[in-house]
Amino acid sequence: MVAESQETSNQHGIDDCLKLLEDISQLIEPKASRAVVPIVLVPAPELEEALEQSEENLQKASIVYFSPENTTSLPGLWLNNEQLLKYFNAGAVDVLTSPLHLDRLPSLTVHAHRAMKDLLDRHDPMPTTRTRKRSWVGFEDNRPYAFLRENMNLQPAEESALVRAISAWKFSAHEFSDDQLVHAASLMLQHVLAIPELQKWRLPSADLESFLLASRAAYNASVRYHNFRHVVDVMQAVFYFLLQTGTLPSIPRNASAPQGVLKPSPVGNLLKPFHALALLVAAIGHDVGHPGVNNAFLTAVRAPLAQLYNDKSVLESFHCAAFSQILRRYWYSIFEDVSMHSLMINSILATDMGVHFKYMADLSDLQAEVQQSPSTYDWSTERKDESRTLICGLLLKCADISNVVRLSA
Repeated sequence: MVAESQETSNQHGIDDCLKLLEDISQLIEPKASRAVVPIVLVPAPELEEALEQSEENLQKASIVYFSPENTTSLPGLWLNNEQLLKYFNAGAVDVLTSPLHLDRLPSLTVHAHRAMKDLLDRHDPMPTTRTRKRSWVGFEDNRPYAFLRENMNLQPAEESALVRAISAWKFSAHEFSDDQLVHAASLMLQHVLAIPELQKWRLPSADLESFLLASRAAYNASVRYHNFRHVVDVMQAVFYFLLQTGTLPSIPRNASAPQGVLKPSPVGNLLKPFHALALLVAAIGHDVGHPGVNNAFLTAVRAPLAQLYNDKSVLESFHCAAFSQILRRYWYSIFEDVSMHSLMINSILATDMGVHFKYMADLSDLQAEVQQSPSTYDWSTERKDESRTLICGLLLKCADISNVVRLSA
């Protein structure tokens, strides 16, 4: 409502009110204009006096509907028809008197109803600003996914079977339920987080499962391949690689080293538990929100997502951005760690098959360098960091496409 003060009874005050109405009409967004109902509220001295006299006099003075068609004199009120028409021409849909009587409320209700009906009939709702509370990432709950955690407790025999499965190359994600896959991912993360030097990134088990459930919810169940089942398959492949290279201890920890463990290599020794954690977490988010089509398709149809990322690693860039929001909410210590976050992003971007041959060329260069100088002891810190980043990207790439060479159970 646009309220006219007592001082606006003169022409100067009325002009100010008219200018305000015109400004409001210009500022309103075109799509939202029909949802805004400008109403002028004019103080009437006669009504204030009527309040002191009687309810009957008040009703007689205030129950008047102002409209452009009503050009007759308005008894008992000092606002003339010329002033009324100016308000209507400036964009007002109604002029009410103050104090506002209860009998005038139906008029306001009618205006609101008409505005809402008009918006619905146009099938063009007002644009709304998406806030974090409306995000597709997880539930807004004081105990997110608590009702799911209560049904995820496994029997000791089931957990032992999962431990054996995640430590073997013949792991088959299709043999487990969705909840068992979440638990398998939790076991792998708990195993790496038990390493003392990773203490700063540890989460309570309930928070860890909340993170995994939020990540699972961010994948499209309708997508037949790039879904959460594929995610755990890739994560387990990375986990197996890290066990084989000796970057992670055997699982369970009191077990003997698994058969076929690779001999330590100069390059393999560059990886530390820090890189193992970054790789496992990156595996969880490497396909978040996958739509079920590839980069070539999105680029060919000029999809908004392709335009956003300039047709370069479109899906991988989207996965990084979306997964970062999950981490910011559910695992902030990783999100705020610049080194780990950067390593995760580089590893996820490496899964783009559009850069496959570049990585193969970099791998060949690294192999040639190692053959000439088997020891990495004399390598500069910068060269070691570059090699670690390359190795992490290669491991995640390899895990991402490894399912077709899994041994059948």
